[in-house]
Amino acid sequence: MKTSWKVKLVAAISAVTMLFCGCQIELSRTCISHIDRDTNGKCDNCGTKMTAVRYNVDKISIKTKPIKDYYAIGEKLDITGGVLSVTYNDGTEPAEFAFDSEGVTVKEPDMSIVGIKTVAVKYGGKQAFYDIEVGLAKYTVSFELGYDGGEQIQSQTVTVNEHAEKPENPQRDGYDFGGWFTDDKFEKEFDFGLTAIMKDTIIYAQWFRKFKVTYDMNFTDGEDYVTDSVDGKIADYTPAEREGHKFAGWFYDQACDNQVDYDEQLTGDITVYAKWVSESAAFYTVTFDYNYSGCPESDVVEVENSGTVKRPRSPKRANVTDAGHQAQDFIFDGWYTDKDYKTAYNFKTPVTSNITLYAKWTGTYIFEAEYVSLTDENGLPLVGAGVSGNPSGTGMIIKTPADNKVGASGKGWVSYLYRPGLSISFVINSDSDVDDVKFVLRASCESKAYAIDPEKNEGATPSGTLYSKYTISLNGTPVNYKTVEFTAAQLRELESGERMPFSDFILIEGISLKKGMNTFTFITANEHGMGGTQPGTAPVIDCIKLTTSAELDWEPLLENLGGKEN
Repeated sequence: MKTSWKVKLVAAISAVTMLFCGCQIELSRTCISHIDRDTNGKCDNCGTKMTAVRYNVDKISIKTKPIKDYYAIGEKLDITGGVLSVTYNDGTEPAEFAFDSEGVTVKEPDMSIVGIKTVAVKYGGKQAFYDIEVGLAKYTVSFELGYDGGEQIQSQTVTVNEHAEKPENPQRDGYDFGGWFTDDKFEKEFDFGLTAIMKDTIIYAQWFRKFKVTYDMNFTDGEDYVTDSVDGKIADYTPAEREGHKFAGWFYDQACDNQVDYDEQLTGDITVYAKWVSESAAFYTVTFDYNYSGCPESDVVEVENSGTVKRPRSPKRANVTDAGHQAQDFIFDGWYTDKDYKTAYNFKTPVTSNITLYAKWTGTYIFEAEYVSLTDENGLPLVGAGVSGNPSGTGMIIKTPADNKVGASGKGWVSYLYRPGLSISFVINSDSDVDDVKFVLRASCESKAYAIDPEKNEGATPSGTLYSKYTISLNGTPVNYKTVEFTAAQLRELESGERMPFSDFILIEGISLKKGMNTFTFITANEHGMGGTQPGTAPVIDCIKLTTSAELDWEPLLENLGGKEN
């Protein structure tokens, strides 16, 4: 029996209706225009299951972008605060939806590459877009004044591994500003030139309360001088001349028996008294030499014959931040009668001649591996050993990446030392013979664990790491240092493609330096291959650190830094 043309027409119309309406319906149903406003897969009018969702959304737009619009490389997209505006084509009132609402999808762009990225937001079959930026991590540096009511200092946004800008010194009524510190106990001063920002950082202001200090001239018709304390201490004020007399210092008592201590922190207002002696009395000079390159001019004090000189306020010494010449954490260790620090001065000793006293300092000097010579005794480039090649000369330098997640102390480090007999040297000048040096190596590893040791070249550490002999010598004599180890467990904790961060290893404490040139040499002394074309085991060397009372210096090869990019 043939099907009539009318039946065929009805079937065709039904098929077209289902095609355009996206519904699976029976011919007996009377709902013609199916629609799924809530995107649950069913017609809002009749409940029929729909094979394709039909939307009534006319247009969407970004009303409010998410709060966060800058991301570090690899950081996950944060849609907090994002709001969509939605208009409809069926008379439904316009609406707004947060980006995390049901039915809203946000597609994260590639966050592994620096640049401006477009984020797509979808709802009801429509799309809207907004831009974000992906770059190096940025951190917030905040300044904590430590009291309420002061004019707050604007926080700074600092790119990772860069430095915060030192703000102008804040002002506080009744107080002296004592500097910026890394902690609220004021144990370590913050160095804006030396400290790279690697995380959100709070810097703390130190304050010293001001007290009135009255300088009593301590003679008839003498005119007192009144001023504020300096950093909560008595300042060494020099009074006007007195006819027929010489000024001999400030004392806590009018009889001038108890001399002022300029390091004493005041707790209230105070009066101090001048001591005067006849100008016919014999006087000697005591010179306080601050005793380092670039130091302030020496202070000179006159002392009456057989009198005693008062210990001055303990001086401070700034860090050195010049490229290739870093030094930090200087501690003042007292005044000495000689530059070799053999004899500490006793301030109870009567002064019977002109003398010079020398400040003793202990500080940490940093010598970067990227500035050592990477040539041999014939002036030819050293040839390193890599996984699949042999970098040479300055090609053995890997520059510090911008984000410095590895914690390199400078602008690069030296790698590819994986060839037996290959060595590099640090040539350092000392201004004196000393035996108080703490010797630290800052090192890392590539993709394989190691345990370098001055003697052992077989067996394993308790962690299961193979011992590899590695010679470190000072002026040709091997140093019996502590084992330096990076374990397989540490490597397993790293994410794919991530480098092992650098660590400080105390090799030895109390090592000696001679006056003049000293050479630290690092030599690969094993044949424990590390894979590929790397026939030996060696550390990745960032720098060495020497903490000592000697003044150290060297000639860094700053021109080396045309080395290999990371």
